[in-house]
Amino acid sequence: MLVENKNVDKRIVIVDDCRTTRIALKHFLISQNFTVSEASNEVGLFNALFEYGKIADLVLMDLNLEDISGYELVCKMKGIEVYKNIPVIILTSSNYKDDVKMGRILAVNDYVIKPYKENDLLNRINKVLVLEHKKLQS
Repeated sequence: MLVENKNVDKRIVIVDDCRTTRIALKHFLISQNFTVSEASNEVGLFNALFEYGKIADLVLMDLNLEDISGYELVCKMKGIEVYKNIPVIILTSSNYKDDVKMGRILAVNDYVIKPYKENDLLNRINKVLVLEHKKLQS
């Protein structure tokens, strides 16, 4: 019996200034059959959002970047028509109530605190992707 893999055509952009974090997460997501792009800053994000001839399906965004906050990047991204509907999951070590509140204000799709369990993160990613697919279908 052939099992269809839903992740094959899905591309995720990882935005984190820690190279080790990006590499570990990239390897995990590739093992789950996602296509993965990575960025460590604003320029990298906007280069990665449209790669391989299509717009990214999801962004995993750290909050604590070197040159700019993850929230500022989300605002910039959401301010560009072609990117405004890309779902964003905040993936950060910050669990401050103000950060979680800001995520709600910016309408990010989920908020995951590091360290995380890979299967939990995968479930959240898949949930967001399914909800986005349903939105597009309606």
